[in-house]
Formats: sequence, structure tokens, C-alpha cells
Amino acid sequence: MTLKEFLDRFLQVGSRTMSGEIYALYRDRCVGWLLKQGLVQNVNDAKDIFTDAILILIDNADRGRIEPSPTQVLTYLTTICRNTQINLHKRKDRASEYELDNLIANIAEDNPDAVIEKEKLLVRLEKTLAELHEPCATLFKLYYYQGFSHKEIAAAQGYASESVSKSMLYKCKGNLGRLLGDIE
Repeated sequence: MTLKEFLDRFLQVGSRTMSGEIYALYRDRCVGWLLKQGLVQNVNDAKDIFTDAILILIDNADRGRIEPSPTQVLTYLTTICRNTQINLHKRKDRASEYELDNLIANIAEDNPDAVIEKEKLLVRLEKTLAELHEPCATLFKLYYYQGFSHKEIAAAQGYASESVSKSMLYKCKGNLGRLLGDIE
């Protein structure tokens, strides 16, 4: 079915009927595509993403954001699925980075138990840092252990600017969060 055919049918039967038809027609193919592409780990995640894609498709049709074209609905849906998964992944990375920053920053130095907890965390981080590839291990050591600013890191590492240092540290935090798994 092309987007033009979809829009014609959408106008005839309405969003509720059309969403059910599209769901039935394309669910198995989109779920299989998501799994085959390695964008999700299991069928339930693929079904969730596909359901979101249907909602986006219907919303775009309601708002007139879809142009009648020969593009296939399946192509449109798989693009939505891919973009949805990418956005979910980015949100998870940002959440992991935020948790890591807060975990390190919010341990009170004046509480003896907190100091011990921070030391345990730093030992765990040190072990995990050994698993990181360069330049991540060096960036973490310079920024968190030696207290370098991004400007100092840029100069020491030969980066063009402190923005490069910030960007690299952001990416490295995502890598570290994945290696640490659940942040306690």
C-alpha cells in the first residue's frame, strides 16, 4: 500500500479503523525487521516500538503531515520504527549519564559512611575504567580524578577546543554507563 492509498483509505474509514488495518497488515513485517536489524533485543520491545510507529503514522495523517506519494507505508513505518528506537537509545544514554553524574556528585564528604561509599564507587569505577578504550579512560582520569577543566583537557589532549572535550566526555559517559550496567 502506498502513502497515497493509505491517505485515501484513511479519509474513508477514519483513524481508528485505519490504525487497526495497518497494525494487522504490517506488524509481523515491522517486528521482524526490527529484530533482524538488531535494533531491539526481543519481540515485546519490537511490538512496543511498532505500536508507537502506528500512533505516529496516524497522528501525522490527522495533522496533514503526510504527502500523498508512491512511497510504501511499510517503508514509512520502518523509518519511524528506526527513528523511535534511536531516540529511545539516546534517552537511555542521557539517563545513565545523569545517574552517574548525580551518584558521584551527591555523595556527601562529611558523612563517614558516604566517604566509604564514594571510595567503593571510585574503586568500581577504576576497575571499569581499565576496560575502557582510549581516549575515554584518560578523559575520565583527567576530569574526575585530577580535576582538569575541559579547557585544560583540550590543551593536554590536543583537541581543537573545550567543546570537543565536552563532547568526548559525554560519549565516554555513555560507554562507562553501559559497562557499569546497573548504577546502584
